[in-house]
Amino acid sequence: MSRLTTFPEEVYPADRLAAAVKAGAFELDRARALMWMAQLACEATAPEPRKLEGILERWGFRCRARLSHGKIEGYVAEGDGALVVAFAGTDPLVFENVITDVDIRTAQGGANRGFRDGVEGVRGPLVDALRADGGRKPLFLTGHSLGGALAAVAASRLTAPDGAARPAVETERIEGVVTFGMPRPGDDEFAEDYRARGLWDKTVRLRHGSDIVPTVPPACSGLFGLLEFRHVGQLLPCDRSGEFAGSAVLSDPVDRISKIPLVETFELIDEERRRRLDPHWFSRNRGPRWPGDAVAAGLADRLPLFVRDHLQDRYLEALGVRFAPPAEAGAGESAGDIGASLEALKRSIGRWLNR
Repeated sequence: MSRLTTFPEEVYPADRLAAAVKAGAFELDRARALMWMAQLACEATAPEPRKLEGILERWGFRCRARLSHGKIEGYVAEGDGALVVAFAGTDPLVFENVITDVDIRTAQGGANRGFRDGVEGVRGPLVDALRADGGRKPLFLTGHSLGGALAAVAASRLTAPDGAARPAVETERIEGVVTFGMPRPGDDEFAEDYRARGLWDKTVRLRHGSDIVPTVPPACSGLFGLLEFRHVGQLLPCDRSGEFAGSAVLSDPVDRISKIPLVETFELIDEERRRRLDPHWFSRNRGPRWPGDAVAAGLADRLPLFVRDHLQDRYLEALGVRFAPPAEAGAGESAGDIGASLEALKRSIGRWLNR
C-alpha cells in the first residue's frame, strides 16, 4: 500500500471501538468504528509487522487471520461481541487495484469477476477464521472503495450453498455489511440474488460528495447487458463538507442510468474542470490536509476533487472525526517527491487506458 492509503500509527484513535461494534440497528457510531477498521486493513502490509495487531488490541479486538491474495488484503478481527471482516480499499498507485475496480467482466452469478476472484482467493483462511468461534458471534463485513465491493461479494459468497453442503455462514449470522465509497459489485442477477438472500436490508453503503468510485463499473441500460452493473443495499449519501449525521438512509435507491456509457463519470470530470476555472476554488475547497506524511498531503491536495472526495480521511471527517493539523512540510520535502507520486498515479491510469 502507498502513502495515499496508510496513516501514521498515532493518527489512529485510542478509543475502544469494539464497544460500538455490536448487534442492533444501523447507527453512525458503529459506522465510524467500521470505517476505522476498513482503513486499518490498508496496514496489512505495513513495514512494522505488529502495527495492525497492536492497533486492533487497543481497540478491543484480536486479529484472527490476515487475508492476502495478489493485491487483495484484509483481516478478520474478533471482539467481545462480534467478528469483523475488513478489506483494504483501492490504492490509486497500484495498477492491479484500479483494474479490479473498472473490470466490466462478470463471473457466474453476476458478480464482478475481479471482486469474486479476490474473495475466492482468501476464502479458505476467511472461512476457517469465521468458524473458529463455533459460529456464535454476529458478523460484520466492511471495506472502503475496492474493499467495500469485496465485503458485499464476500457476504454473498459466504451465504451461498456450496454444492450439497450448507453455506459457510448463515445469513442470520451476518449483522451488517457497511461499505464506504464502493464500486458496483455485480449485475442485475447479482443484485436480485443479494436481495433474495436477505442481505439487502443488512447492507448500508455510504457515499461522500462527488466520489467517483461508486460510478464504476457503469450502470447503463442496454448494450447487450455489458454495462448493466448495479449497487446493492441501502444508500447513505453525504454532501461534500457535510456530515452523514444530517443525511437519511435511502432504503431502495434507483441505480439504473439510461445514459450513454460513462456519462456519469464525464459529468464529474466536467464539474472538476469548471471549478478549476475559478481562481478562488482551491482556497475555498481545499479542506483539511491529508493526515499522513507531508508528501502524501501534497499529493492529495493535487488530486481532482472527485478523487479527493473518495479518500479515507474525507469519509472519516464526514463521520465526525476531527484530525489534528499535520506538521508543516520540512526542508526534506521536495517537489520531486510529490512529482514522483503523481507520475506513479499517471502511469497506473495510463496502463488501464492502454491495456
